[in-house]
Amino acid sequence: MGGYVEKYRPSSFNEIVGQKHTVESLKEIVKRKKENNEQAPHMLFIGPPGTGKTTAAICLAHELYGKQWKIYFREFNASDTRKLTDIREIIKPMSRTIVEQIIFFDEADGLAYDAQQALRRIMEKTHNSIFILSANNEQKLNEAIRSRCTPFRFNPLDKEETATMLKRVLLSEGVKLKKTPEESKALFEIIKDSRGDLRKALNILEKVITAGKELNVQSVLEFKPIDQISEAIKTALAGDDEKAKDLIEDVYLKNGEDVDKVLDAIYESVEEIPDQEIRNRLLYEIGNLEHRIQYSHRPLYQLVSFIAFVWKVPHLQR
Repeated sequence: MGGYVEKYRPSSFNEIVGQKHTVESLKEIVKRKKENNEQAPHMLFIGPPGTGKTTAAICLAHELYGKQWKIYFREFNASDTRKLTDIREIIKPMSRTIVEQIIFFDEADGLAYDAQQALRRIMEKTHNSIFILSANNEQKLNEAIRSRCTPFRFNPLDKEETATMLKRVLLSEGVKLKKTPEESKALFEIIKDSRGDLRKALNILEKVITAGKELNVQSVLEFKPIDQISEAIKTALAGDDEKAKDLIEDVYLKNGEDVDKVLDAIYESVEEIPDQEIRNRLLYEIGNLEHRIQYSHRPLYQLVSFIAFVWKVPHLQR
């Protein structure tokens, strides 16, 4: 991942926005390591996307190993390294190094059960590897792994914290702010739509800064996903599920894959359906949709599945 997310990723704890309690605890681990050579524990970073879990792991590596931190930091994603064979053939040999290192496992809650079992045994036996597992949903990790890690919780950033980071980026990029009410509203919309996910906020901001270093206010304010979502639902109810699926996919991609914003628009659109029975069935299904998305790495598949359900609703027995 490049762009503003990597360009402005903090390299020290003092640069991290938010997560004050977690940062202070990690600083204490570094202090004990440097002063008393105390072994750092395995750690579990728990929280929603875009709250700084990967950043905190990288900052920890910076603080422990200095400019050569990349030599001692190994990063994996469970979506790529999730099978038992991956754990045995890649992680196990790596964990036996005689040199201290950090092994960072992103989206560890996506590991298969048998892979988790194998990883637990590796974590028990390693002497020089510090495992940091990040997870959106800790309940998908087995208790044996959780009990071997010190937990750190990451919360969504509040509006002020997100605004602080956006202002820092705008200043660094030399963006010419006009300080108009429309511009202020556009920045507020970016902050609101990101819902405490700083990665999402930075991705949106990057897309709306023009080559002339100005904020493209209209691109933020004009696009209303609810209009296209309403059309997708009406199209599905009318019997054209293929066109409706194209519409839902289009609005999801146009909106920067912001599934929360799409879900809000779906809810508002369904609330406007005059047929009470269809409306109630779809409102119930929205609850199921939110649950499926929470446990899925592919939200678009779940949105398309929802549209397929909308298409079937008029034909269900009343």
